Formats: sequence, C-alpha cells, structure tokens
Amino acid sequence: RARSWSLTQLRPCPTNVTSGAGARVFFVPKAHDACAGELLVICNPPAGSVLPVGTNTVVCSATDHAGNNNQCSFIVTVLGALTSKLAVLNEIEGEITDGGAPGFNRAVGRLRRSVDPKHWLDEIPLNSAGATVFWNDAAAMRILSRALRQHTDDIPDESLKDWMDRLVAIDRVLATTKIDEATRSGASATALDAAARNLNRGDRARDSQHPVTAILSYLRAWRAAARAERRSQNH
Repeated sequence: RARSWSLTQLRPCPTNVTSGAGARVFFVPKAHDACAGELLVICNPPAGSVLPVGTNTVVCSATDHAGNNNQCSFIVTVLGALTSKLAVLNEIEGEITDGGAPGFNRAVGRLRRSVDPKHWLDEIPLNSAGATVFWNDAAAMRILSRALRQHTDDIPDESLKDWMDRLVAIDRVLATTKIDEATRSGASATALDAAARNLNRGDRARDSQHPVTAILSYLRAWRAAARAERRSQNH
C-alpha cells in the first residue's frame, strides 16, 4: 500500500524564544494514503507545545486502516534570547554596505554591547549587571525608530519593523524570566507587584508602537523582580 508524506510548518525553523520556558511552536504535518486518502497524524511533542531553548526533535506517525504505520521526524531549533539578539545584529550588519550610515553604525555598536557575554549567565538569564543590556537596546531602538519614521535609508521599512519587534520581544522575555526566577525564589506577590505593573506598561507601549518606552518598562520590570529576588534570598 503506497504512502506518501508531506510536512508543512506554519512557522519556519529556527524560531525565537517567546518565554523563559522556550517557544510555542506550531506545525501542520500531513499524511496521505493512496487508498484511504488523508490520515490522522500524531506527533510527539504535539503542535502547539512549548519547546525549550535548543534543538528539539519532533516525531510524527500515522497508521492506515490496514494497520500499516509510517513515521518521520524533523528538527525544531528554539533560539534563546542571546542567540535571537545576535541574529538581529547580524542581519543589521548584513544590510550595511560601505561602512553604512553613521546612525546604523551606532545602533550596531549598541547591540554589540548588549550581547557582550559578560552580561549574560546563559541564553536567557542576565547577571546582576543585566540592566546594561536594556539600556543599549533602548539606544539602538531610538536609532531604528528614527530611521523608520524618516524613511531616509535604503533599508526597507519591513526589515526595520521586524528588527524592532524582535528586540522588544526579546527584552520582554528577559523581564518575564527574571520575574519567574524571583517567584521561584519565594518573593512575595506584593514584592513582585511593581515588576508586574511595569511589564504591563511595557506591553501597552509595545501594542501602541512605542518600542523605546516598552524596552525601558521591561527594564524597570526586570529591576523590580531582581530586587524582590534579592530580598527573598536575604530572609
């Protein structure tokens, strides 16, 4: 009995981390049997699962009415915050030719400082000097935002908007990860209230297209969570 497979994914791999736990990944596997037509496909882990940072193997299988089984697998790579930010930096550098515009050179310089390993504990957590990451991202974002408003450079608006959206999303992950760490350390809900308020402010700024304000709000959320975490550890 003939069987043919087609795997179609809604999102390309690799995908960027969307929370401290990883990223929710969607895909649409399809199995077709020459006699029975479309078959039910079961995947492990299933579509919509939150996959951790790193390389993840998804195995999908289908069985026809005669009991014949076939399976295949594919890789989903979830990029952590640091790797995701490096990807944005590399894309910006790739767009700059012949030295680039001075503004974009400054943006690149800021992002290089942001991804300096001395500020990072791993792919997502920042060390105690992590505020520097947010400050540099905000400075780079001001340059990208100005270029988007003025349309003065050769870089397409779509690229600028994509970089800006990704940087904001990455910094939100850094803030929520610190809030999660503080919660696990035993910080009280009252101590984390300021972090939650600033995270919400950042989300509102993001949704109203104010990316610099969003990043600075996520910075304040990160700082508030870091303070709450330190207090819980000292008691």
